[in-house]
Amino acid sequence: MMENREILVLLALVVVASGCSHTASPSTSTSSVTIQNFSAFPSDVLSEQQVRLSLTLKNNGDADAEDVQARLFNVPFSGERNWKLDGERTITFGTLQSADEERNLPARESTKYWSLNSPNLEEGATIPYRFITRVYYKYQTTGTTSVTLMGQRRYRQQGNPERPTLDTTSGPIQMEIRTRSPIVFYPEDDSSRTTEMCVIVTNEGTGTPFIHDQAYDGNQYNMERENSNKVKLRVKNQGNTDFSASSDNSQTVLVDMLGNRGIGCFSIDVRNWNSNVGPQQDVPVLIEADYGYVKETSSSATVSGTDRFR
Repeated sequence: MMENREILVLLALVVVASGCSHTASPSTSTSSVTIQNFSAFPSDVLSEQQVRLSLTLKNNGDADAEDVQARLFNVPFSGERNWKLDGERTITFGTLQSADEERNLPARESTKYWSLNSPNLEEGATIPYRFITRVYYKYQTTGTTSVTLMGQRRYRQQGNPERPTLDTTSGPIQMEIRTRSPIVFYPEDDSSRTTEMCVIVTNEGTGTPFIHDQAYDGNQYNMERENSNKVKLRVKNQGNTDFSASSDNSQTVLVDMLGNRGIGCFSIDVRNWNSNVGPQQDVPVLIEADYGYVKETSSSATVSGTDRFR
């Protein structure tokens, strides 16, 4: 069953990508929360010495990152000859704000620490340990474009206008749209007043998107496989143009990512537009991609045993 669904998604991507009517996204930064530094000090220690792990994050994207947390793992934290952690494995950064261009304020770095004691090793023993941290946060990428509505007579006069592009904010999730534009009304065909708009979602970052509100309980993240590689798309109605998911009447589509790509489609209903008001109208389209994102990095520390533990 899963194989059939994956095949259908791939076929849909191929069909939509090969269509003639589409708008393409320009090159956009994939920056969001970046890991500026993750290091152990000191990195070479003796048994039962204190080590401090520092993690520095910075939001280089266009949107604020919310519910930012980092969790430490991979080394043993229990038992006589294991690491002793002073505190919790999860540290919280809260909200990391993006740069404020209007006030000319850059984004600020934020640094948090873990404090540990190295394990009790026997004399002559030297063991390298690799610490891994996963950074989780909530993010949004926004895309804006417009869809042109026009009557049959004006379309014959002007021909096919230039296709608009989807202008997206920075973020690891980027979008493109495929749709018919302009939407041309033919008096004898009422079905000409509806069409479909599909959004191709691509994970351009080095981490994994997930459904934030299913993974975060307000205190910590609990990742499930069912939540991973998914993105929520939402399109807001504008004026006399209605957008709805092709599968139901909601304005939200859940996109399953396969091979870092996925597709979600919306129906565009413009039957309320009256061509008598004007021969043409450009309707703004705002597409919001909401998601959680997780990425990881690592740092190492080497512990050497001493004879005082005999």
